[in-house]
Amino acid sequence: KRIYQTLIRNNRLIGRFCLYSLLVSFLIAFTSKRVWQGEFQIVLENVQPSASSNSLSQLLKISDVTPTANPLNTEVGILESPSVLMDVFNFVKREKVLKNNNAFKKVRFKKWKESNLSIELQKNTTILNLSYRDNHKDIILPVLNKISNAYQLYSGKRRLRSIEMGIDFFEKQIAIFKEKSNISIKKANDYAYKQNLDFVNV
Repeated sequence: KRIYQTLIRNNRLIGRFCLYSLLVSFLIAFTSKRVWQGEFQIVLENVQPSASSNSLSQLLKISDVTPTANPLNTEVGILESPSVLMDVFNFVKREKVLKNNNAFKKVRFKKWKESNLSIELQKNTTILNLSYRDNHKDIILPVLNKISNAYQLYSGKRRLRSIEMGIDFFEKQIAIFKEKSNISIKKANDYAYKQNLDFVNV
């Protein structure tokens, strides 16, 4: 009852407050720039252990080299880095300048990524959710296409690099074990000579 009586006594003040709040809300809604958003998903490949990667892991253990980083998080970190997305950022900067947004010239990559890009790994999956938002609707689709192309280009380079590193690693291992084999053969040959034994090198 007291609350009701208080509201009745202050009904004009409450009414003015509600009216002003409504007017301010409408003013903000009509003057604020509209923000558009587009999104797509990427399924990260080659992050699960395979037979070849298990063999490589065993050889790494033999060589006292043990990977410590989570390959999935590393992959996500690379995908959102300037090395992959800098061309996309430069494209956005050129488009903004053409639209008379000269203030964007001073925007840095980090600021642009934090304000416009959202890159998140879907929990317990290898699915990467990516969304891009901008106040220019016509730039959304070209940017998403360029990001997709950049990721595909990176993926191709990564596969090639992985193959090259694998070949290089196994060639070095072959050389190491060949040297060990030659040393063992020499020791066996010396022992056979000292003991007057016949030694056959197969």
